[in-house]
Amino acid sequence: MPANAAQASPPKPAEAGWGSPADTWLPKPNDAPSENGLALTPPMIFNSWAVTGCDISQQTFVDAANTLVDTGLAAAGYNSINIDDCWSAAERDADGNLVADATKFPNGMKWLGDYLHERGLKFGIYADAGTKTCAGYPSSWGHFEQDADTFASWGVDLLKLDGCNMPSMDGQTSDQVLQTAYTQMSEALKATGRPIVYFESAPAYATDLPTVLSWASQIGNLWYSPQDGSAESAQYAGPGHWNFYTTLKPQDSTSTIEKQAEFSMAAQLASPLVFSADPATLTAAEAETISNPAVIAVDQDPYGAQGTSVGTYGNVTVWSKPLANGDISVLFSNSGDTNERASLTASQAGFSIDAPAYSLSNLWTGQTTQSAGTISADVAPHGVTMYRVTPLRRAAPGAAPATDLMVRGSGFSTGSTGPVKVTLTNDGVQWLKDVEVSVTTPSGGTVTATSPVTVPEIAPGGSATATFSLTMGDAPAGHDVEIDATATYRVPPTRTASSGRRQQVRGAEFSPSLTPYTHLSDAFNNVAITADSDTSPAGLNGGFDGAGGTFSQESLDAATGVSGAKLSDGASAGATVDYQGTVFTMPDAAPGTKDNVVASGQTVALRGTGSAVAFLASGAGATSGTVTVNYTDGTSSSATISVPSWYYHGQSTGPRCRSCSRWARTRSRVTRIPR
Repeated sequence: MPANAAQASPPKPAEAGWGSPADTWLPKPNDAPSENGLALTPPMIFNSWAVTGCDISQQTFVDAANTLVDTGLAAAGYNSINIDDCWSAAERDADGNLVADATKFPNGMKWLGDYLHERGLKFGIYADAGTKTCAGYPSSWGHFEQDADTFASWGVDLLKLDGCNMPSMDGQTSDQVLQTAYTQMSEALKATGRPIVYFESAPAYATDLPTVLSWASQIGNLWYSPQDGSAESAQYAGPGHWNFYTTLKPQDSTSTIEKQAEFSMAAQLASPLVFSADPATLTAAEAETISNPAVIAVDQDPYGAQGTSVGTYGNVTVWSKPLANGDISVLFSNSGDTNERASLTASQAGFSIDAPAYSLSNLWTGQTTQSAGTISADVAPHGVTMYRVTPLRRAAPGAAPATDLMVRGSGFSTGSTGPVKVTLTNDGVQWLKDVEVSVTTPSGGTVTATSPVTVPEIAPGGSATATFSLTMGDAPAGHDVEIDATATYRVPPTRTASSGRRQQVRGAEFSPSLTPYTHLSDAFNNVAITADSDTSPAGLNGGFDGAGGTFSQESLDAATGVSGAKLSDGASAGATVDYQGTVFTMPDAAPGTKDNVVASGQTVALRGTGSAVAFLASGAGATSGTVTVNYTDGTSSSATISVPSWYYHGQSTGPRCRSCSRWARTRSRVTRIPR
């Protein structure tokens, strides 16, 4: 699997920009010298923990090393292998030294370090500052110098120091105990004389995060940062000092769009790129996502600035990161469930100069366009658009113009007809000539234009709109409907020129299907149960895979109701669940399938007998509403349901709907719950 992701073309030398990050008003990086002179760009690391946990062996890392080298991932930058918890024997040796588990690592850690170095890789290892590691193995409290010397003798290049099981010390707060321990290990590592990158977990255990960040950033190279992209944490980021925000899990059952979004945000925040997966089973798409050279270049930029939020437009947040050559990386991130467009000026994006034109290199499509000064994107739900923006000394007459094609159409179900509006905006320097717009219907439907689909020209800064009537073919329940549009146009070198290259731009909208499930049980059986080692119910990557698509067995097992009972007792796929009178079979859907009945207002047909109706419900945020059940005899009953709740919520609603429950958080939505 070669690392062959799209590489955006750099501007031609004749178009080169000013070449200095001094030409931006964006915050500067932390330029304090690194404590040990190491990690001047964010480390790029393979760590198996999210995949294997404690189930590791010498062969785990030998195989990973070979795969990283053979597939090109090491050449893409992932040149460090970090061994996490559970590698050591249960006890220190007779001299008090840490030793490897002889069964898991029969050749010992020195041998493994040498093997990694022979393959051109760096060797990382795990320890804990407390009295035991998080998994209960010997840790470094009281042995900081001894352990540092041991690690140096093994050829360790990076130490990750965790903070579980910290002891109490008279006269010190828990944060002060962390500082004492982590400082001792920092000094011990430097005293070995071996260059060892220091990865601190201390901020993850802090009660006063700003104070802990202030000293952690002075004694180490990278640290867990619970505050993603905040100005409070950004002030500490710079060469040799990095906020680590997320472990990339490319094999999670999220869409490619969501994987690209996570990877882009990590790079924009100058976070160390740490991925946890089985590298031997990565798909080509997964490997290409985490090895996109244009995005990696943003992360590894030597200027070392962390990205800054420069504006929010609906559900789209725009982040700007100044780069060493005077470019700015601009990231549009859409947290919403539908396409959204955002637009800002070069000045708002961070430039303090007024250039004649700007080159926009799309880091995921590889396309380079030229803008007169507006930077815009129509961003897919849960997706990103990422540009490397270069100020140009002069506009290039033949350059492709920066254009934006926005598609809007929603509320479709199988056989339904509705309007679609397509708007082409010209952010470029040149005029667009002979513009023509078309729409492609999914699943065998039909499209009819309801307005002219051609216009003679669109001026720079102008736009044109065409409308269509779309009759939907098959729209599967619970899946987004993708509506695609294409605009073609000529770009002559001047407005009066009679010829010019024919170019095109594509756009799409991802709209929730309103096609109902035939039976509510079909919706239940669309709730996937997947494997995820993180059992935190609330986090986007804890329990949910990625941005909330499927729910993991581990998280269900970890969650408890108000009485302390496990919400998921017996809730493996196919098991019968009997929870406070609600009985159903736990579904076994394919990972990656969207768990989505539909948005508010859908009617779902129910069949069967019984004295109670239970609903499996959720929301992307806190929401509540009324569920109405209409019966064949003309009567009805209703109940209030609220999500997320993380507990069984019953409400008496009359003889026919004795209990309506929110049992587990998925992406499903239930009848008549407002967004």
